[in-house]
Order: sequence, then structure tokens, then C-alpha cells
Amino acid sequence: MAVSGEIPLALGLGFLLGLRHAADADHVAAVATLLRREQGVRGASLVGASWGLGHAGVLAAVGALLSLTGLTIPERFAKYAELGVCAMLVVLGVVGLVRVRRDDPAKDHDHHHDHDHEHGEPHESAGSTVKSRLSAVAVGAVHGLAGSAGVAIIGATNARLLGPFAFLLIFGVGTIAGMALTTTALSVGLRRVADRSRRAYRTLLTVACALSAGLGVLIAARILRG
Repeated sequence: MAVSGEIPLALGLGFLLGLRHAADADHVAAVATLLRREQGVRGASLVGASWGLGHAGVLAAVGALLSLTGLTIPERFAKYAELGVCAMLVVLGVVGLVRVRRDDPAKDHDHHHDHDHEHGEPHESAGSTVKSRLSAVAVGAVHGLAGSAGVAIIGATNARLLGPFAFLLIFGVGTIAGMALTTTALSVGLRRVADRSRRAYRTLLTVACALSAGLGVLIAARILRG
């Protein structure tokens, strides 16, 4: 009876850990570079959920493999995967900075202003929507490959109460929910800034992209120092 009562508690803990994991600085920095005002709040939340889906999918696949085979992730692989995340943060930041500089502020302002009045919500083209969500899935998957979260969870659930794979699944659900909430909050903030000042909006995007690149460099330096 005690064990059956502890299972829901363990599942709840997994969900809360997933929510918390989504708020890690490198995760937020990466997904912030993928957000655009024209996505709207709903679109931004789906970008976050897509990131969480990619992250959870990789962790679930790795967790299943480790659970079935008893293998462990080599420390060298985990290190290279984390460096891959750092490289991705730098690339996302640099690409974002180039995109911000390339945008035409006056044209974008007129375009968004028209859509806001016609539909009450900025509009993103279907092709751009698919591309942004696929990009978010890929970025989430790369973070999942870093493996540190998966290894820690599998070790913590050496599972008399429930299988590690089940714990990873509920952790993944929490991560999806957490990142969807995070991107929704970021989107609301971006829209408010953009509605008041296009210049401030571009400045905010520039800062977010620069922080992403800078964070990638700092984390990589820390990893290489050992």
C-alpha cells in the first residue's frame, strides 16, 4: 500500500522536475532566438511545445535503450553532446543577429500593424510556421542528446517504485508543458514591447541573440576547462 501511494508522488515529482528543467538558462536562450512577434502567443506556445517534444523524444529513446540494454552513456559522449549544444547556441545567436539586422523595421511595422487590426493577432505564413516548429523540435532534440538530464533521472529512478522509462515519459510531459509556458510568457512580453516601440523590440531580440551566443561560449569554456 505504501508503494502504490508513492508511485503518484514519484510521477508528480517527475512532472515538476520537467517543468523546472524547461527553465534552464541554455534552454530559454535557445528557444528565445526562435520566437517572432508574427507567430502570436499561440504560435509561440507551440514552438515551445515543439522544443519540449524534441527534447522528450530523445530522452525517451535514450532512456528506453539504456533500460533495455543496461548500457550507460560514456562520459566522453556526454561531453561532446554538451559541446554540441554550446555550438548550437552560438549558431542560433549569430543567425538571429543577422536576421535582426536584415529586417526592414518600417516594412515589418506596417505589415504587423495591418494584421493586428484585421485579425487581432499577428499572422505567420504556413511555411514559416512549419519551419519554426521543426527547428524547435531539432533544437530540443540536440539538448536532449546532451544526456546529462537523462542520465541523472535514470540513476535517480533505479526503480523499485516505477520504471525509469515511465519516469522519463512523465518528465518529458513536464518539459513540454514548461517550455510551452515559458515561450508563451516570452511572446507576451515581446508583443507588448513591439506594440510600444519597434526599435525597443529589435533591441530586445538583439540582446536575446547575443546572450544565446555568449552563453554558448561561456558553457563551452567551462566544459573544456574540465
